[in-house]
Parts: sequence; structure tokens; C-alpha cells
Amino acid sequence: MFSKISETSSSSPTPHLAFLLTSFFLYFLYKKFTSYLRWKQSPLWKLPGTKQKDCWWLTGNFFAISKSPFMTLQQKWFKEANDVNIPFLHSCMLFGNHTVAVLDADIVKMILYESYTKDNSRFVKQMKVLMNILGMGLITYEGEEWQRHRRIVHPSFQPKLVKEALESTAPGVVKKFVDCWKKAGGNREIDVMTHFSSATLDIIGKAAFSHNFHALDSIEKWADAKDSKDESNSAEVPKMSDRLIVSFGNLFKFTPLRIILALNDLSWLDRGRNKARAVMKEAVSNILDAARAKNKHNDESSGEALSLLQVLLKANDTDAKVHARNRLNDEELQNEIKTFLLAGHETTATLCYWVMYILCTEHPEIQEKVSADIMKHSSHLQVDEFNIEVVEKMEYFDAFIKEVLRFYPPAGLVIHHTTQDENMKGCIIPKKTRIMIPIYLLHRHPKYWKDPNTFKPERWMEDSHPASHPCAYLPFSLGGRNCIGSQFALWEAKLLLAPILREFSIRIASSMRNTEFTLTQAITLKTKPRLRICVEKR
Repeated sequence: MFSKISETSSSSPTPHLAFLLTSFFLYFLYKKFTSYLRWKQSPLWKLPGTKQKDCWWLTGNFFAISKSPFMTLQQKWFKEANDVNIPFLHSCMLFGNHTVAVLDADIVKMILYESYTKDNSRFVKQMKVLMNILGMGLITYEGEEWQRHRRIVHPSFQPKLVKEALESTAPGVVKKFVDCWKKAGGNREIDVMTHFSSATLDIIGKAAFSHNFHALDSIEKWADAKDSKDESNSAEVPKMSDRLIVSFGNLFKFTPLRIILALNDLSWLDRGRNKARAVMKEAVSNILDAARAKNKHNDESSGEALSLLQVLLKANDTDAKVHARNRLNDEELQNEIKTFLLAGHETTATLCYWVMYILCTEHPEIQEKVSADIMKHSSHLQVDEFNIEVVEKMEYFDAFIKEVLRFYPPAGLVIHHTTQDENMKGCIIPKKTRIMIPIYLLHRHPKYWKDPNTFKPERWMEDSHPASHPCAYLPFSLGGRNCIGSQFALWEAKLLLAPILREFSIRIASSMRNTEFTLTQAITLKTKPRLRICVEKR
């Protein structure tokens, strides 16, 4: 009996498990201790910004920054430095991760124009959260794989092709959108972001993917509904039913747990995310199959414009001699569809949002100037007859859009990480430092702009560029990794906004008068609370 007990004890895994757990715990302590030492001894404490006494290694400024309106702490530190020429602002995130905000346009140029075509780039993005949603594509790839994707996708975004795709799809969507606003005009409150997201989804769906998301069906239901006696509910729009859009919405619910799992490569434990990804994969695969079928059956002599995805598929599928490295497989194509859907519709909808915000809350007097310029060039046109040639003739409207992008850039910041120690203007930036390019602050930097906090479209109608440095204006970023769809976004916004601003006068909803709006950014720059407006037919 005793011998059996002894034998069982000797083969027990408990000592081995205890050794592994102890080793893991000691390794964890070692990593955190070395992280703490790097944080404490970092040369970045010498920079303007947060001070070591004001933050703790574990949490840094994370909660202070996340609870404050967008960029308010950075603006406070900049004022405290009392030096317009300071190149950096320093802050700390969780677990001693240092962040350096770059305010010097020369350094911004150096970072953004660094070669991203090699796998040992000095600056990388490391977008773990987006990787878990979009997969690997133009936004998330680095090095040679990013270069390959950019090279293959770029021909589909030639201005001629973008123009044809937009002009064949946007006018019909815009007419439907304008008709909804006419039907529900007066005192009916409009949730600006929801409405423009629906319009841009339908435009990008048809122009880019040959797919109808039926997003405006929800706006039509809203317009057809009787006014609610409860004014607070009058702006509510029925939810969209498209499976791809629903799954996108589920994946972009950034709960603290979801973010922590993504940053620690544990997203596979997130059951909700896994289910939504499966739905999204199936929906995107269906879009890809449908575009291929259209290419197969379309008569090229019909004159019907191809979607950008159809153009990409024709180049990808028809030349049997093309090497595999110059093709995108189905998984890669699906990831690029998700990438462009997110970046394309979100950017344009956000730009339209800020146009409405400025015209309603900050500069209602400019509304008549914009409308007059649009009317000057389009009085002979029906709503569905606007085209790119016409909207590009509108000089004041164009200047107004550029100034909106300066004042409220859809992407308020971009993030990179250093892969080696960097000497930037005499300051040592250690390896693995989080580098923030604060587009919002650069667009208002007094070193580069005259009257930076004054909204002035006329500055864009002068002979020279209004900024004293070309890298002080970057609403779509700059360099090799600039937004490949920037021209698409600008033309789409103009085709959508020009008829609306000609047809309607815009005012803030009565329920939002005296509301204090603050800036916030998740994917793009927004206000909290979200803007609601009312419109009247001109």
C-alpha cells in the first residue's frame, strides 16, 4: 500500500507545474521591473508635457487623457511650455509606455517620407486592434507586403476610374437622400452622422464594390414615419439590416476587455468578436463573388462604369502570366474590401458631419456664401445631374472644404512606433517609443499658420499655400502611406454636399441649442454629444 502511494507521488506533475508557474511569475516580474526602470530612467522626462511626479507607471496619463476632450491636455502643455518652436510633447500611457507628440513639421516629413518598402523600417504602425478586425491589408501591413498590396491596388484608384465610378452611382443616391430630407423637413431632427453614414455607405457600396447596402432604406423609413410627439425620438433611424454592416458595428464596439485582449494577442478568447468575424467573412466573400460574376457577364460595350473592385479583379484574374506575388488571393482581396469600406465611408461621412457642424454652430454666416457659390455653377442642374466637372469649378466651396479639413481633420492623429533609437533635433527618442503625429494640433500650429484658430476659407483662395510648411497640412496624411482613397473621398463629399447645401438651409436642432460640444476620437474625430440639425427647403 505504501509503495503504491510513493509511486503515485513520484509521477505527479505538481512539482513540474509549480516550477513552470514560478518561472513564469518570476519572468513576469522581471519584465515589469525592467519596464519600470526604462520608464523611470527615460530621457523623455526632459521634454515638455507630463512630469514623472504627475503620473504612475501602471496607468500613466491614460485615464486623464481618455477622460478629457480630444487634445486638451496636449494644448495645455503646449501653452505651459510658452515656446512656439518646441518639437515635442511627452505623455505616458499604460505600463510605462511613453508617447511623443511631434509638433515639428520637418520631423513629421522625415517620419512620413521614410521608406515603408522595406521590412526594417525605422517607423511602424503596429495596429493590433485593427488587425483583429480587418485582417492584413493596406492599413495594417508593413514593409514589403504593404508595398506589394499598394502596387496592386493603386491602378484601381486612377482619377479617371474613380470619376467614372462615382458619377455613375452618386447622383442617384444623392437624389434619394435629398428627397428624404424634403419629405421630413421643417422641425424634424436629423442625426447628422447616421444620415451621412447611410449615404456614403450606399455610394461606396455601388461605386467601389458593385454592392447595394440598402443603407438609405433606413433613412426612407425615418422620413416616412409620422413625427413623434416625443421630440427626442424624432431623429432615431431604424437600424440597417445588411449583414456586413451589422458585423462591422459589432466589431467596432471597443470595450475595455476587447482592447486588452487584442493588445495581448488573446482576441481568440472574445466569442462575440469571433462570431462577428465569421459573419463578416461570409458577407465579404459574397460581395467578391458577385463582383466576379458581373465581370464575367457584363458586356464591355454597354458603357456601364465598372466598380473599383471590378477593375481590380479584372487586373487580378485575366492575366495568367502575372506572377503570384503580383496578385491578391481571395483572403487578401476580402481584407482590402473591409479596409476600404471602413476608411472610405467613415472618412467622407465624418467630413460631411463637420461641414454641418461648422455651418450650424460656429459660422452660420458662411452658409449663404457656400450656397451662393454652388448655385452660381449649378442653377441649371437637377439634383441628380451634378458631376465632378461642375463641383470642381466651385472655388469658394472648394476653399470651404479645405478649411473644414484643416479645422477638423477626420483623422485627428496618426500613430507610429520607433524600431530603433532615434536622434531627432538633438533629442534621443528610445526604441519602441510611441510616436504621435497630432494632425489636429499641426493644423492649428501658430508657427505654420496665420490666425490658426480663425476659420477662414479665403486663405485657400490666395496664390500661395496658406501654411508655411507643406507638412503642416495633412488631412489624408502624406508620404508613401497617405490615404489611397483621398481623391475618392473628396469627390464623393462634394457630390453629396453640393446639392444638399443648394437645396436646404441648415440650422441646429432646437433640442441642442446651448449644448456644449466637446471633441472625441475613436476611429475619426467627432463631437460629444452628436450633432442634430433641422433643414428647410430653400
